[in-house]
Amino acid sequence: MKPATSAAVLCAVYSVVGAVCTLYLSLFALYDPRLLLAVLCAVAIIFGGVWCATKPDRGRVVALGGVMGLLPLCFLWIVDMVPEHNRLNSTLDFAIVGTYLALLGFGLFFPGSYRYSWIAFGLVICSAFATYAFTYTNRVAQGEYDRPTLECFIWDPEPTHDLIIANIFETGGKQELAELLGNAGIRGTVEQSGWGDTASGRNRLIVLAQAPPPPNTKLFFPKQGSLIYAFDGAQWTKFPPDAATFPLYASFKDDVGNSMICGTRPDGGEVCYAGLNWNRRRRMTPP
Repeated sequence: MKPATSAAVLCAVYSVVGAVCTLYLSLFALYDPRLLLAVLCAVAIIFGGVWCATKPDRGRVVALGGVMGLLPLCFLWIVDMVPEHNRLNSTLDFAIVGTYLALLGFGLFFPGSYRYSWIAFGLVICSAFATYAFTYTNRVAQGEYDRPTLECFIWDPEPTHDLIIANIFETGGKQELAELLGNAGIRGTVEQSGWGDTASGRNRLIVLAQAPPPPNTKLFFPKQGSLIYAFDGAQWTKFPPDAATFPLYASFKDDVGNSMICGTRPDGGEVCYAGLNWNRRRRMTPP
C-alpha cells in the first residue's frame, strides 16, 4: 500500500475510533472519576490519528500508546462479559471488547508489524481468555449460578408446643414448609413477610425472625436443598447445622421499620428484596 494511502487510513481509523471512545468514556467518567485516565488515552488516540496525516510513523506510535493504555479497562470489560445470576449480558459488552482487540491488532500490524507484535498480541488474546475463564470458574465456586429462593417469615414463639403457618404466598408449598420447619424443631406461629429472587428454584433459603436481625448478619447460601436460619431475637440457629454453604451470603438492611434482605453481587454491590415487615406486624392467627 502506498505511504499516502496508509497515512490516510491510519488518520481516519484512529481519529474516528478515538473520538467515539472519548465520547463513550467521558459519559461514564462523569460518574466515575477513575475513568479520566482512560479518557486521556482515548484523546491520545485522536491526537495520534491526526498526526498520522503528516507524520504517520510518529502518529501511529502515539495512537498505539493510547490503545495500550486502555488495556486494563479492556480486562474489566471482559469481566463484565461473564454471566451473572438473573442478568442478561448485552451484545454491547462483546462488541466493545471485540472492537478494542481489533483496534489493537490494527495498531500492531498495519501497515506493517512491529518486532514481537505477534507475541504481544498473542499474549493479550490468551490473557483475555484466561481472565474470562478464571472469572467464570470463580463465580461457579462462589455459588453465583446456584442462588436460592429467599423466603422470609415473621416468627412468633407462641404456641410453644405446636407449629402454625398463618400465611404463605404459595399455598401449594405449605405442607412442604411445615415438614421442613417441623424437622428443624420450630414451634410457634410463622407468617410469610417477604420473598425474593423467585427465579431460583433448586435451592431455598428460609429465614424466620422474632425481632429485627442485626445488619451484620451473614446468611450463607446453601449448596443444595433447603436451609433454615431462625433468629430468636438473640442468636441464630441453622438447620441442618452441618449443611454445606457457598461463600455468597444474604444480609439485612433497615428500611423504615422493615428488614430488607440483600444478596451480594460479584462486583461487591447488593440486590435487595422485600424481607421482614415489622411496621405491619400483627398477631398471627391461622387462616
